[in-house]
Amino acid sequence: MLQEHKPFQIEHRFKKIDGEYRWHLTRGFPQTSKNGKVEMWVGTSTDIHEQKLQVEELKKINVDLDNFIYTASHDLKAPISNMEGLVEALKVADENKVERNELIDLLNKSLLRLGRTINDLTEIAKIQKQKDWSNEVVEFSEVVNEVTQDMQRIINDAKAKINLEFNVSAIKFSKKNLRSIFYNLISNAIKYRKNNTTPVVDVRTFQENDKIVILAKDNGLGIKQENKKRVFEMFRRLHAHVEGSGMGLYIVKRIVENAGGSIDIESKAGEGTTFRIYLPAENLLVRE
Repeated sequence: MLQEHKPFQIEHRFKKIDGEYRWHLTRGFPQTSKNGKVEMWVGTSTDIHEQKLQVEELKKINVDLDNFIYTASHDLKAPISNMEGLVEALKVADENKVERNELIDLLNKSLLRLGRTINDLTEIAKIQKQKDWSNEVVEFSEVVNEVTQDMQRIINDAKAKINLEFNVSAIKFSKKNLRSIFYNLISNAIKYRKNNTTPVVDVRTFQENDKIVILAKDNGLGIKQENKKRVFEMFRRLHAHVEGSGMGLYIVKRIVENAGGSIDIESKAGEGTTFRIYLPAENLLVRE
């Protein structure tokens, strides 16, 4: 554009003195004389970092909306169609009490699946809108203890062992969302356990440079290399034999990203999985 003497604009990033990169919009306008010769260029550089982030967020929301449409047309239709068939079968079963009870049991399971899907969709919708975080300081041990108490039957049935180590004891965060993070990580670790192996789940918190790290490690089924990124997709279930909607890790990822953090996964098939959640310490009040 400079050679053609035409106005131009480009989006690029500048590195600040503190090392942070921010998006800018740079514009250039040629100032010409009466005979059309360029005498000078006038330029502006505008910080558009927040607008750029908002655009990226809108792109994510659009992807989520597409997934919502898919869910309405598939995941919600499946249990509804199943229930329709079961209702018809109940009419035919007539006085056969054993068959009727079996059909009623299947009908209840379909209703539960439908209810879970609707509840998960509602939870995702809430997370999408949530931008203001609670100012309460939350103790990690308190939240994890509440979660494990709620899951006590599941833990006992699986004979699971939960090891806890909180090198960072507290964080400024939404308690409800922190509960959701720990519930999904711990329940998944138990749910996807190996046969004839006692499930062991290590939960730790610590500070690493300028990040607060939440680590959850298990000795379960693990994940194949090609499936690592897919575990965070909405409605993605990699082990069909395990009951679930496939939304738990998607919800965790959205909560973490909305808080300005990130989540990583290390795993090998048959060798367990480790999740690491990184939260920005400068934005979250920590008490050690």
